[in-house]
Amino acid sequence: MSYENEPIAIIGSGCRFPGGGSSPSKLWELMKEPRDVASKIDRFSAEGFYHKDGSHHGSSNVLESYFINDDTRVFDAQFFNIPASEAEAIDPQQRQLMEVVYEALESSGHKIEELSNSPTAVYVGLMCNDYAHITYHDLESLPKTGPSMTIDTACSSSLIATHQAVQALRLRQSNLAVAAGANLIFGPTNYVAESNVNMLSPTGRSRMWSKNADGYARGEGVAAIILKRLSDAIADGDTIDCIIRETGANQDGRTTGITV
Repeated sequence: MSYENEPIAIIGSGCRFPGGGSSPSKLWELMKEPRDVASKIDRFSAEGFYHKDGSHHGSSNVLESYFINDDTRVFDAQFFNIPASEAEAIDPQQRQLMEVVYEALESSGHKIEELSNSPTAVYVGLMCNDYAHITYHDLESLPKTGPSMTIDTACSSSLIATHQAVQALRLRQSNLAVAAGANLIFGPTNYVAESNVNMLSPTGRSRMWSKNADGYARGEGVAAIILKRLSDAIADGDTIDCIIRETGANQDGRTTGITV
């Protein structure tokens, strides 16, 4: 098999999701016994922006969303060798990413020290533009020399980050890759914009393929996976969680719109 289409192994992962999904195993438990984990929006005054008519100027018709349970203000700055004053000013998404990437590396059996000056690739998917420059370069406690970038392709950002990580491994640009994504909610801007074009469900619930579907629900999440070429993972004796056979990315050009 040529290296251009060699399968890619996922050898570690970490995550933060609503409903107590603070690890892959806890997320799996939630998926096995699903329950509604939506809650009232409390990061800002949702009531102050609420109007039952979602197209009303400057308003949103949503009062509930899906939030992670962790206090996003909590961060062990000393552990990551970051001054407390600097850590306080860092985007909470970056702080959460640092923790989750560390946990993913730990679950893969790799130590951060092993990455020093290594050609490790890191691709981070983000779609919120308040902080548009989070990359592995910013994660000072995780040194490396491989390709590193933040990717914003809206809802597909994390998938494209994974696609880029796979390509970096297949092209031999890197021997280890990190693909990650984060979305935390702190303000009303996206609620207002998306309500105005009827993207959001007034009930704050996504009902895929249901005749009762009336929009999608916003939610938070942070996740990271560690990837290697399958042959390298086998040779190194890594625990293989799953295998990526192929990825692809395309743009279908002129469409009827993202809300259809």
